[in-house]
Amino acid sequence: MEIIEDYGTEEIKEFSNIIDAFNYFKSLDVNVEHFGSIKGTLPF
Repeated sequence: MEIIEDYGTEEIKEFSNIIDAFNYFKSLDVNVEHFGSIKGTLPF
């Protein structure tokens, strides 16, 4: 299960796979090409 957090609207959404997560962001006109990996430890 993938968990994606959208900091712009302070929402946490859970998706069954990464494809559903990317499709959700694309439906919001988010440019997923700007996404990057988190290096090191998670920020929380």
